[in-house]
Amino acid sequence: MEPRDDNPEFFELAYEGAQIRALATEIAGGKWKKFAEFQLRSLIVLCFGDVAEAAAHSVLDRLAPLEFPVVISRRLPHYTGALDVVLVLGEQDPMERLHVVQSAHDRGALTALIDSGMQGVAEEAPSATLRLGTPLGSGVVESPLRYAGAIYSSYQLLRGDYSDLGAELYRVADAVDQELANLAPSVSYSENAARQLRNLATEYAIIHSGQLSIARMVSALWAACGLHCCALSRPELWKRLRTQPQPDIFHDPYVDPEATVLPSKVVMWGAYPTEAEAELGSTRVENATQVNTGSLEELLILVVRGFSATTYSVSPEDC
Repeated sequence: MEPRDDNPEFFELAYEGAQIRALATEIAGGKWKKFAEFQLRSLIVLCFGDVAEAAAHSVLDRLAPLEFPVVISRRLPHYTGALDVVLVLGEQDPMERLHVVQSAHDRGALTALIDSGMQGVAEEAPSATLRLGTPLGSGVVESPLRYAGAIYSSYQLLRGDYSDLGAELYRVADAVDQELANLAPSVSYSENAARQLRNLATEYAIIHSGQLSIARMVSALWAACGLHCCALSRPELWKRLRTQPQPDIFHDPYVDPEATVLPSKVVMWGAYPTEAEAELGSTRVENATQVNTGSLEELLILVVRGFSATTYSVSPEDC
């Protein structure tokens, strides 16, 4: 249960707060001003990868009902033109990303490219394409908060609500940094939610639920790192819990063979189980304290908590 200092993957992830701070600095400095001045028909979010797509759905689900048409897609729509904004997210298929950015620009759309900047796509993209800067020292790890912050900011700027956006993002970045400090390898197991969550994945089949916008994004991050899990809405969770096999109270681990199927554990993100849900299944609650429910701050704090869990490996002292 002692603190650990042997997790280099965590320190790559520790730049997630800096990713939001870089975005805040650019917005406060006016780099994204053209978004606030654009008269648009629709926002098109093109996702190159499951994590980017999960981030898009998570942020836009929390912003609903939307004030203008927004399309999340893996391909550039045929109708794309001078009245549209095209936001390209992700790390997969760099040549196709470059082609999409160039095609959207050639059709007159306002374009933005949000990736790690490590594959050379940004350097080859049209000069008019907005490119989010990369924090100094950050590695090649894919940044879900970079995607989420860019989508949120693009939407707010396009709807004309930008007067306090930079200040809001700075505040969120500070909250993410504080959360990361609470999840660092130097924090003991008993106080480190990320280490505890990682251990659950070895003992249980994890079902992420609660606020579905958070659950889906965490589930995508876990799946990308090879952790078996799924995300379910509350109605689907209820059906799953009612039909799952119940544990055998007479099972003797010293005599009987090991169970072939792991028992389920529900992780409730930003929510509490109902009494009926709690009676049917084993549940862990993950909340962000002292933040507004449904806010960007809540989303990013809990997503970085779930993401941090993927950087840990199970060790005997944590069991």
